[in-house]
Amino acid sequence: MRRLIICCLLALILGACGARPEVPTPLPTAVPPDSLPEQGGWALGFQYEFPPGTFGLGRHRYAFLIHCPILSAEDSHYGWHYFEISEEVVKQPAPLYLRLFGLSGDPYSPSQVANTVIHPEREIIAVVHLVGLPRSAATWAASSCEVLVFWDSTGRHSLIPGEPFQP
Repeated sequence: MRRLIICCLLALILGACGARPEVPTPLPTAVPPDSLPEQGGWALGFQYEFPPGTFGLGRHRYAFLIHCPILSAEDSHYGWHYFEISEEVVKQPAPLYLRLFGLSGDPYSPSQVANTVIHPEREIIAVVHLVGLPRSAATWAASSCEVLVFWDSTGRHSLIPGEPFQP
């Protein structure tokens, strides 16, 4: 529901600015964007790979702030999500992704993982995708938008924008 509201707001904002937004398309669930056929709409990904040891044993939280004038005149704040770091779980080989609406085992799939307990050696990556953008907006967003991840009570880091792609 939140994704639908964000997409509708994006369409209204772009329409008010004179740009003709393309219909937002969902990101694929298992296929990386490089191997997809051409589709309408563009996306832009932002990510930050946490250095090993960033999260010690115990309970942690994270949230995102998106400052992107092309999407909204105001900053978009997203609620806190919680997870725990424990040596008592089996280490998974694949990275875990901190996403807008919870933890995921896939950088493009909006599905959430049920187990929020993570082994301390598991790779953790914060990722946000802006979808349904015209190509010019995606290119502009790469240089003008900022996505921040906050964690615990003091952590803060900017996510690095990638190249615009068609999901």
